[in-house]
Amino acid sequence: TIFSIYLAFVLFASFYEGYKRNWIRLKTVNSTHEIERLRCIQGMRLYNTALVVFSHTALSLISGPVANARYPESLHENVARLIFSSGPLCVGTFFLFSTFLLSNGLFDHLRDKKTLDLKLILFVIFNRIFRLTPTVLVVVLFHATWLRHLGNGPWWNDFVGYEYQKCRMNGWTNLIYINNWYDTFVMCLPVTWYLALDTQYFVMALFFISFLKSHEKYLYWIIGGTMSVIFVATFIQNYYHDFSGLILPIPEYFYGMRNLLGSFQFHYQVGSFIGNLSPAVAGIGIGYYFCNHKNDSPDQYIFRTKVWYLL
Repeated sequence: TIFSIYLAFVLFASFYEGYKRNWIRLKTVNSTHEIERLRCIQGMRLYNTALVVFSHTALSLISGPVANARYPESLHENVARLIFSSGPLCVGTFFLFSTFLLSNGLFDHLRDKKTLDLKLILFVIFNRIFRLTPTVLVVVLFHATWLRHLGNGPWWNDFVGYEYQKCRMNGWTNLIYINNWYDTFVMCLPVTWYLALDTQYFVMALFFISFLKSHEKYLYWIIGGTMSVIFVATFIQNYYHDFSGLILPIPEYFYGMRNLLGSFQFHYQVGSFIGNLSPAVAGIGIGYYFCNHKNDSPDQYIFRTKVWYLL
């Protein structure tokens, strides 16, 4: 079966690496100057993960029948609840962390080199896809086969049965990470829009970092110009399509989740390549700055240190 093959693959990979070596990696706590300077990111990841959980919890309160109709109608009127219930605001930070760590690692690797070799770029892309795709394949196959047989109920066919049909039709797009581009309104596993977008930003960042390294003298100007173009393009897109700044947590969108997944704004603003491109590009710039200043003394830049701790 599907899961037997996947389990055998995982066990083989673990055996190939060596249980002893993996156990040593698991229990070893590395401590270097760079790791200590980046330790705060672990806390940021925790808080952002909590925000994502809070966001989905808030949405679950209005995605089904409720006794108090006033609550979902007024959810967006409170600023604190608006932040917790706006998933894109929480997820955008993960794209920034992703490109920040990638940028810091690559620029550190390229410290004595002029450019990033194309062979290395292709190897890094292959390595990421090789690690992610087996798990994605198993989940897609599970949704396209067994999932619809595991339960029943009044809404079971509307949601699970429909998901089964979508994965039968478009599951292949998830395996090549273009499910947020191709036939998005019939997307298999809509929650994987983030994974597709993160993979696309990962590939973009590799080539963009290679370009920046070749023109390192003008790096900050290129980053600033790129961010300006993204801001203008996002404004034009939102103005042309009459989008709001974010998808408000109102019942018209989230009741039954059907309207959200069929929302033009969700697919063209939140899940599109340009939708979260600004934090991804910002992460590249911050990663470069950190790579060049991670060994500086905190007392050397008092103002910058205060801003860093504030962030």
